[in-house]
Amino acid sequence: MKQRPVSTLFLSLVSLFLGVLLAAPIARPALAQDAGAEPTVRFAHVYSGGGPIDIYVDGTVAVQQLAFGTVTEYAAFSGGDHQVQVVATGEAPSAALVDTTLSFDNGGTYNVLVGGQGDKLDARSYEVNVDALDPGQARLRFIQAAPDTGNVDIELAALSNADTSGVSGNGTDGLKPITGIGFTDASDYQTVIAGTYDIVVREAGTDTELTTLPSIDLASGNVYDVVVLGQLSSNNLTLLPLITRISQACGEILQIGTATDGCVRFVHTSADAGALDIYVNGTKVVNAISYGTITDFTTIGTDKQQIQIVPTGQPATNAWLDETIDPAAGDAYQVTLLGIAEKDDNNDNDFRLRQDRVDLSSVPVGQARVRVIHAVTDGGTVSITTTGGATLFDNLSFGDATDYTTIAAGTTDLAVSGDNNQVITTAKGVEFKEGMVYDIVVSGLASDNSVQLLIAPTTAEVRTGAQGTPLAVSGAQTPTTAPGTVAAASVTAVGSPAAGQATPTPVGAAPVTPVLTPESTPTPTS
Repeated sequence: MKQRPVSTLFLSLVSLFLGVLLAAPIARPALAQDAGAEPTVRFAHVYSGGGPIDIYVDGTVAVQQLAFGTVTEYAAFSGGDHQVQVVATGEAPSAALVDTTLSFDNGGTYNVLVGGQGDKLDARSYEVNVDALDPGQARLRFIQAAPDTGNVDIELAALSNADTSGVSGNGTDGLKPITGIGFTDASDYQTVIAGTYDIVVREAGTDTELTTLPSIDLASGNVYDVVVLGQLSSNNLTLLPLITRISQACGEILQIGTATDGCVRFVHTSADAGALDIYVNGTKVVNAISYGTITDFTTIGTDKQQIQIVPTGQPATNAWLDETIDPAAGDAYQVTLLGIAEKDDNNDNDFRLRQDRVDLSSVPVGQARVRVIHAVTDGGTVSITTTGGATLFDNLSFGDATDYTTIAAGTTDLAVSGDNNQVITTAKGVEFKEGMVYDIVVSGLASDNSVQLLIAPTTAEVRTGAQGTPLAVSGAQTPTTAPGTVAAASVTAVGSPAAGQATPTPVGAAPVTPVLTPESTPTPTS
């Protein structure tokens, strides 16, 4: 095949957010008693030319009428092993074309691709890297699901608006090619600067182009699993971008400032300090914050920031605390005023600031993110348990904060216990909403029975997955009409309503959301 330059034709990546969750066990009306994050899973149909499929998980239908080249939204499953059965739409699990066991770890996010070659289907899981991204970055990898191309090399070429200087693993001459991706294999992830790129897929080790994709937009805060699917022999080789939204700049989420700002809020837990003013770089940003209250978020610069805590009405030169913090662009922070203002002879409960980053990255579907800060100066160590007696956080010392944990959304009662397991306060009917982040501050004094929970909710995002429409490509294999059909014998593995007469679903056809009515998919325009 003759080598051709990357086309200058601009095709925009068209994303479709499928807003319907899987029909598998999702509804969780009460808070789960285990505090580990449940895995989130979605399914994609990448068996070339195959008809619609149903997917059963542990004997229960999870997906119906999933067409070739389409993907479901994420749904929550329990951690551990699950039986996954794939059938032609309308068939029973006893007629499974795939019957396998897949394992999902708590806290993990997975794409399960139903594919294969010839008359052999399989289902394989690929864990998604959902670590937080810095503002202006995206994450990208490729999965090879085209059965007749052999190993492939993929070149990612930045256009003029994509600065590649911060790309992981690239040299001075541009992005490093991804080489030798075998059938069913996935490349390593690359971190790239958000922008517009061209993609070229070649036969491994050669200059022979199999297909090209001009002008794919990689947006900040997204993870892209780009699946190579279709067949050369059927003239329908293409790329399917599976998108996972994981992070946005705090200013975008909170609708304050810009993507390059930091964000900060303040919590006053010093029982004897009275009302306080707070200055940032000499400018008063909080007036008369009272004990036991939390401010809204405000923007903050991203160089070193001077924080001064002053008794209300006094000048900044009379600051009780004068400290410096160093926020990062796009990150949110909580600054907690801890301890007692009066001099502490023991030097362990002195008035001080605690700075914690608020994790606003996407939260798995059906779940919430929770952390606890211990601000009771005379409370010893504390533990927090739920309605059913499950321990969320254990043996936390004054001035310390737990890591975030993810729990199922729902309503529960909370109990705070001190030393010797004595309950020192309770909170009834605490609601943890899906997609929210909660910083729980245990404040007050044990000596006067004033211990309480200050609960600061922050809107994050529910972790969503979007499917980019399978794109028409400019390689020599691009069909001028609808993708060609494959022989009936090779597609009966995924079945069709007519016995023995399978009709493949064309790439780019409307996806069918699980159990419900199909929604139309936009097609790219040139």
